[in-house]
Amino acid sequence: MWANNAWKFRSKHTIGLFVFALLLFADNGLSFYFFVFHDVLTGWITDPTLVPPIAQYAMLSVRVLELCGLLFLTWVTWD
Repeated sequence: MWANNAWKFRSKHTIGLFVFALLLFADNGLSFYFFVFHDVLTGWITDPTLVPPIAQYAMLSVRVLELCGLLFLTWVTWD
């Protein structure tokens, strides 16, 4: 959608939104991979003796807020 609008209107604002969303999606996807599927990092993060539960909740909260922001940006742009 953003790429199509950027190609059609040649607007810096649209290209900026597209790049911003692309980078945030890449950030969330990479973080999801490392936090869930990477054995070493997952073991380190979920070990309460190494990373306190409050830090675990903080990392999760940041990722959830980023995802909500991306979904909102997509919804606003799509409308």
